[in-house]
Amino acid sequence: MFTVLGDAVNVAARLQEMTKDLECQVVVSEEVYKVAGLPEDGPPVLEIVIRGHATPMVVRTVAEAERLATMMATATSLVAE
Repeated sequence: MFTVLGDAVNVAARLQEMTKDLECQVVVSEEVYKVAGLPEDGPPVLEIVIRGHATPMVVRTVAEAERLATMMATATSLVAE
């Protein structure tokens, strides 16, 4: 059995919970979105308050997870060229 602790785990869990309220399948932090090399003109950008954090977090909301998978595949193929 494993236990995972830390701020990153808490933030990930809270972002996952927010999919219901934001009516989307995926909520991605802007930091992760940029590191993944995804296009700047992608999904909508929001500032949200994460419980336990003093400052709002910038996130992207993706209505359908398949769209994110397609964007990631495209970004990966561009890097490989």
